[in-house]
Amino acid sequence: MKAADITAALVERLVAQIEAGAGDYRMPWHELAAIGTPTNATTRRPYTGVNVLALWFATLERHYPTPLWATYRQWTALGGQVRRGERSTHCVRWVTKDNRGDDQTDHTASDHRADQSDRRRAFPVGFSVFNIAQVDGVELPPAPARFGNGPDRYTAISAWFEPIPATVTWGVGRAAYNPTADHIVMPHWETFHTTDGAYSTLAHELAHWTGHPTRLNRTFGARFGDDAYAIEELTAELSAALTCATLGMDVLARTDHAAYLASWCRVLRADPNVLHTVAAAAQAATDHLASYQPSEPTAPSGAVYEVAA
Repeated sequence: MKAADITAALVERLVAQIEAGAGDYRMPWHELAAIGTPTNATTRRPYTGVNVLALWFATLERHYPTPLWATYRQWTALGGQVRRGERSTHCVRWVTKDNRGDDQTDHTASDHRADQSDRRRAFPVGFSVFNIAQVDGVELPPAPARFGNGPDRYTAISAWFEPIPATVTWGVGRAAYNPTADHIVMPHWETFHTTDGAYSTLAHELAHWTGHPTRLNRTFGARFGDDAYAIEELTAELSAALTCATLGMDVLARTDHAAYLASWCRVLRADPNVLHTVAAAAQAATDHLASYQPSEPTAPSGAVYEVAA
């Protein structure tokens, strides 16, 4: 299957689910994040960019218990056998070539990070993977545990957020990031009905924070014009979902995104490749937040807040 067709089909699925969930503000990634991060069975590296969305959708629709994936050849190398009649899930990788047509680099992530110099160019290539639930001869591991264990779960989540050097003030109006002041404000903790809701909202605002000129310097204005802010909101939403997937949290539905739904759907349908841009930016935002984590986990020094479910 061609990469362009894979992207177009994924955009149609995403847009259809955005439109279906608009009435109650439930976006598809609100359910998808809790599935966990799709991971390659051989390399044990997580998939990135639009491939996360593709594998999330397949996991949700086919009720796979574990987000562990690999190509047919990789499962065979592990001693497994994909069952006859099983349907693969299509993903995209970026392959870099120079202008003479010689292969240079094979980017197996879905986001476009290739060198765009005069001598080199990149183009997307489709590939197929199967979930471990479609394979015989390989032991199915238990579903991944949520971040942390038992009563220590929110201690671990709090410790993940703590090293991020953002200025955050709690108890001030509605959640927002002010890029001029480089400052995040959050409502009173008790405003949130669940602890996951509080942390997922913080993850969204921190995604905006990563776009500051002193960090990722993310701007969409030149390309998207009047839709630039809506695209930034979509980027923050997807980044928050990726962060929540890493931490095993649910994503809070946000009623303030109703104003952006039409823009998201219009821009994505007009150019499906926009999804690559947004997914790559969201992945970069989540990766930036993760970069503040210490190499060795440490006990949190600050207070751990919880909200009763």
